[in-house]
Amino acid sequence: MKIANSNPVRLTHSACLHQHRHPVNTAAPVDSFVPTASGPSIPEQGEAGLGDSLFPNLGNGGYDAQHYRVEVDVDERGNLQGKTTMTARAERDLASFHLDFRGFDISKITVNGQSAPYERQDAELIIHPQQLLSGGQDFDVSVEYAGTPHGYRSPFAPVRLGWNNFRDGSYVVSQPDGASSWYPVNDHPSDKATYDFEITVPRPLVAV
Repeated sequence: MKIANSNPVRLTHSACLHQHRHPVNTAAPVDSFVPTASGPSIPEQGEAGLGDSLFPNLGNGGYDAQHYRVEVDVDERGNLQGKTTMTARAERDLASFHLDFRGFDISKITVNGQSAPYERQDAELIIHPQQLLSGGQDFDVSVEYAGTPHGYRSPFAPVRLGWNNFRDGSYVVSQPDGASSWYPVNDHPSDKATYDFEITVPRPLVAV
């Protein structure tokens, strides 16, 4: 399945500060005036969880996912090698942001083509880009990984979510938070995005 992505839009913000001088009558009392100017915003850490009423701990804050390109190669034993690239828009100045991702060994992460340090806390992948992300800026993050995907039980669904194996193949259940079992994602139903999938499987299997 391949869905074309619309051209990204880059937002820029500019502001001008004008100083006005007014004559002051020194013979009369004058109220004191202290000029104020807003300084640069302080970059924030993206939240782990969007905090909505139904799924408060799902997803991640600080950005809006626009598009995913998911490339996976699955061998006969069910092992997976993958590369996922997310294009997103920062909603404010960010020093770091989260993705949801379960398991796998990560070999490389880049943000806008630059290697990015990261840390993992359970199913949270926390990425620290070398360059701060400005509010309104479009950015790309790519994650390369390998391992064996597994499904899991979620309190939000009565069935086993994520990647599930059976005798003749595998299937995935991604809603509401199962996608993170096989690719890094902002795993919340409200953050809609377009997708390109490139899936390679051994013969005679077919990816649908």
